[in-house]
Formats: sequence, structure tokens, C-alpha cells
Amino acid sequence: MEEVLIGSQPVILHDTHKSPQWTWMPCGEHIRSWMGVPFLVKGNVIGLFSIDKSTPNFFTDKHAQLATALAQHAALALDNALMFTQLQAAHENLRRLSARIVEAQEKERQKIAMELHDHTGQALLALRAELRVLRHHLLKNPEKAQGQIDYLDQIVLDLNKDLEHLAYDLRPPTLSALGPISALKQYIADFSRRMNLQTDFIYDEGIPRLPEEIELVCYRIVQEALTNIAKHAAADHIEVTINYFENTIYLVIQDNGVGFSPEDTNNRRGFGLLGMRERLAQIQGFLELHTQPGRGTELVVTIPIPIRGAA
Repeated sequence: MEEVLIGSQPVILHDTHKSPQWTWMPCGEHIRSWMGVPFLVKGNVIGLFSIDKSTPNFFTDKHAQLATALAQHAALALDNALMFTQLQAAHENLRRLSARIVEAQEKERQKIAMELHDHTGQALLALRAELRVLRHHLLKNPEKAQGQIDYLDQIVLDLNKDLEHLAYDLRPPTLSALGPISALKQYIADFSRRMNLQTDFIYDEGIPRLPEEIELVCYRIVQEALTNIAKHAAADHIEVTINYFENTIYLVIQDNGVGFSPEDTNNRRGFGLLGMRERLAQIQGFLELHTQPGRGTELVVTIPIPIRGAA
């Protein structure tokens, strides 16, 4: 076997009884002729297979040629299987890395939301208070100063509203406190108002509280889908539906926009879909896309819910 693995040609022992290289084993007492054939891939030996007979001087050069031809096909199959296994391992590593990235992003978003609320928002309110004090102390050109202060005061109020909206988009407090339905109702209503785009939300009243990561994925997918529709779909009506049946969440997002070709790799909506699929992969969910140019778009998301207490 060592000679087979070191070399690149079949090795034949015509009579094991006459070969000093042969080591007898209890399971090989019947062997009189033996042939070992290497598996070669790109000049490298990746293994071997052997054939034996109880008749001495059985194997010939013809047998070696046939075995070599067989080994070439087998070696290719083994190499492909090895590459497939390596590819699966690489994909699993990528999936785990993506999961860590998404987790880090969510933690960072939560941190930013807290910072915006606790620090920036408070600072702006303090600035407004200082402006009010300043209003009473200005003596020169009070009318002009009063108008300028009122203008600055309104700017502060607008900034505070923008920061509150940003903080909500980063991590809506209603999601953790009240669950995905309340959070989605509020987000969809706000989206519809801001974009002047009719968006209906249809939901199952019986949806229970779900694992935190699943609630968050549902929210982020709706958020990403509506943003994509507003940017690219030219739709005037959207319908978001979420149902719960037999430990599975079904989330459907439809629009009556221009649609697109799923095969178009240059379409910018494809990047959003990739992000959705990455999120869903972390929780064993999957996404189906139904669209074509001029026919609108439908996203169907299916998420299995782990049974509590299951291993």
C-alpha cells in the first residue's frame, strides 16, 4: 500500500506467498494475488483501492489498465465530493459570520438608538431651554432678535422630531414592549403617511409573542421591503399580511408597481432581497419572490417557529 501511495501506477503482487512485502492478516488468509491502484487527481494521490483473488498469478497488465481507467473516474468523483464538502463548510462558516455581523449590527443600532434618545435628544431640549432664557435677556433690536430666536426654536423642535424618528427606525421600543404587530402597525401607518402611499396591514389577531430574533427579522424585512417599494416600484398601493398557522409565520408583502425581472442582476432591488435572505437564513426561514415587469411584486416569507422546550 505504501508503494501504491508513493507512486502513480498500479502495484501487482502475483503471489503473496512468494512476496516478502506481504504481511499476513487474519482476514486476508485467502489472498494469493493482490493489486493496488492509486486514485490520482491532478498528479496527486488522494487514496487507493485494492482487488484480491485467491488464485496466484491472476492479475495481468490488462487488469491494471482497466483498473486505472476505473480509478480515474472514481478519483474525479471523490475529488468532487471533497470539494463539495469543503464548499459546504465554507458556506456554513460564511453563514455563521453573517449571523455574527447581523447580531453586531443590531447591537450597534440599539446602542445608537439609546445614545440618540438619552444624550442628543436631551441636549437639544436643553438648547431650547437656553434659547427661551435668551429671549428674555436680549435688549438690542428685540423684534428682530425675537424672530430669529423663534426660528431657531422651531429648528430645534424639528431636529428633535427627526432624531426621535431615527431612533424609532433603529430600534422601535414597541417591538420589545408590545410585540411585532403593534410595532408594524405603527411603522406602516407612519410609512403610509410620510410617503403618501396607501399601505394596508392585515394581520392575525392570534399571533403570540415570538422569539426576539424572529420578531426583529419580521420587522426588518417589512422595513426593507417598504423602503425598496417606495424607491423603485412606482406603486400606489401596498398590502402587508402576516399570519400564524401550525407554528409557522407567513408574511406576504405585495405591491402594484412596475415589477422587475428576477434574472436582472443589475436591478438594485436585488441587493435588498439578498439582505432579507441573509436575515432569514439565520432563523431557518426562506423567501419566495413572484414578480415580472409590469405585474407588481409579491414577497412570501415563511418562518418556522421553534417549539418551546424542544431540543
